[in-house]
Amino acid sequence: MKKNFFAANNYSKETYSLTQITLHWFIAALVIYQLVINSEIKLWYKQNQTGFEIPNYSLGAWLHIFIGIVIFSLMSYRLYKRVCTGTPPLPKNTYLPLRLLARLSHYSLYLLLFMMPISGFLGWYLEIEMLIDMHHLLSKILIALILFHICAAIFQEGVLGNNILYKMMRPQKQNLK
Repeated sequence: MKKNFFAANNYSKETYSLTQITLHWFIAALVIYQLVINSEIKLWYKQNQTGFEIPNYSLGAWLHIFIGIVIFSLMSYRLYKRVCTGTPPLPKNTYLPLRLLARLSHYSLYLLLFMMPISGFLGWYLEIEMLIDMHHLLSKILIALILFHICAAIFQEGVLGNNILYKMMRPQKQNLK
């Protein structure tokens, strides 16, 4: 049976697989690094355009680009795993508006985590300032979405008591692939 990323799935496990959990947290760490530590790519682009280059900034720019490519690659594999294996269902007591919001926020995160590396890579190498500006704007939207994602998980766990964080922390023994 062919699975649809956008359709409800028949995933029978209570938690994500070890691969899905590892990808989630590794990608999260890389994204946080990009947003917090290595976020001056727009400045490096402007310096590169004016011919003013500082060696450390060049190394930082190349590292930013490399990590962006890694994030894109890992997100591609993560999407593949999601399509092939599905995801655990939300708890049955999750209200419909929360279900819809959860889906919308996850699809938005996936979309941004693909658009960011594409806009950054093409903007840098094709020297299209509009794409660099878009990349910068998307980073601000991504920060807001990540904060929303974290708050939603805390709300699900703390207020609704759904043990939602457990699903992304510990795979079931038969779910280690």
